[in-house]
Amino acid sequence: MKRYMMLALLFVAIAVAQVAVTALCKYLQQKDVQQTEAGEKGLSRWSRGVVRSFAAGSWKETFCTAGFVLAAALAVFVLRPSVVQGESMDGSLYDGELLIAVAAENTVVNRGDIICLQRKDDSNQLVKRVIGMPGDYIYIGQGKVIINGREIYENYIKEPMYKENKSYAFHLEEDEFFVLGDNRNISLDSRRFGTIYQDEIVSVAKCGIGKWGIHRFRQPEVLAQLDAGTATLAAR
Repeated sequence: MKRYMMLALLFVAIAVAQVAVTALCKYLQQKDVQQTEAGEKGLSRWSRGVVRSFAAGSWKETFCTAGFVLAAALAVFVLRPSVVQGESMDGSLYDGELLIAVAAENTVVNRGDIICLQRKDDSNQLVKRVIGMPGDYIYIGQGKVIINGREIYENYIKEPMYKENKSYAFHLEEDEFFVLGDNRNISLDSRRFGTIYQDEIVSVAKCGIGKWGIHRFRQPEVLAQLDAGTATLAAR
């Protein structure tokens, strides 16, 4: 929130500064005309051109300029756009799709979020879905995903997981997250490289732009119900 407030203040500061510069240049232009008519030495040709250029500014130009600078600052400090590569998120995302994501330091990571992450021992960024949150017990085996003793039935993945002979069990400590790809059977995810940490999360995707248009990402209902159940138990 502080970052957004800073951007809003930047927008106001730019607008105020441009209005002030325009007003000053109009004053200097008027004074130059008066000095010239009185036979006194006015501004030089170069200075007169600069003053005339700024004095011609309008309110519309002022806010367009401020808006452009704000948009540029937003892109640099808040947004982290990226392009999906590969098929590990098929079912929800597809190869070549543009992700509009918010930098992790500017948002909260929730269960079910699609995130861009970069592990400390890997130079490549990965796109995965957050399945497990700090404190969770995760068990995966025989094609099932069980979180805190509750099996979840996921309708957003591409196809059911293969029933491997191997099982996976994790207890997530503070600051740990468990991620999976929606195309489970080909995804490189926490089943292979383990849990990830908060500082390995680069951004949280909010919407995607692909050949089917723009679509906003929402928390899958099954995961929302899981969190609602946890909240109910905690309140008792």
